[in-house]
Amino acid sequence: MFTKQFVVSEICISLNGDFRHLYPELEQFATTVLEAQGNMDVMSAQLPALLRAIADHQIIFHGVSNWGEVVGNEEDAERTLSLTFQDEAGRYAQSQQTGTEDIPSDWCVITLSFCYESSTPSAAIETKIRSIESVLSAFQQLSAISEQGSLRAFNLHWSPAGLGDNLTEDQVIELYPDLAAI
Repeated sequence: MFTKQFVVSEICISLNGDFRHLYPELEQFATTVLEAQGNMDVMSAQLPALLRAIADHQIIFHGVSNWGEVVGNEEDAERTLSLTFQDEAGRYAQSQQTGTEDIPSDWCVITLSFCYESSTPSAAIETKIRSIESVLSAFQQLSAISEQGSLRAFNLHWSPAGLGDNLTEDQVIELYPDLAAI
């Protein structure tokens, strides 16, 4: 007999280069999800396109970090995901305190935090991601989880949030110390 578990995970990717074409995809996903008031069916339908858009920028992937935790019940999953959301929101707030610069940022950090229900955690997501190929494999697995209806929650953060904002290399190093170069 298989017992379903909740798996809370996070994948964080830093990009270094021209990522301006990714902003509309990020904004469209966020707007669609907000308009749907967090409806998981809408989110699950939109997620594969978002992941493809991020994957299209793999040439400028610079670093990645990930983690996952298996929890036994929905309340613990919600608590863990909420803490993850608060941590990420705090990093975002810190990155925005420096203001904007005249030179557009070459750095962007995208964080995907999510919870899914499964009898076994996904190896592609839960093992240490240390290459572009493993990022793409994790994206494929996350898309499959979404399409299977097993995704229970999803949060998306990105910094800088707009084209006029800036994120420096020093901020990436300070705020995202777990990123490993890929």
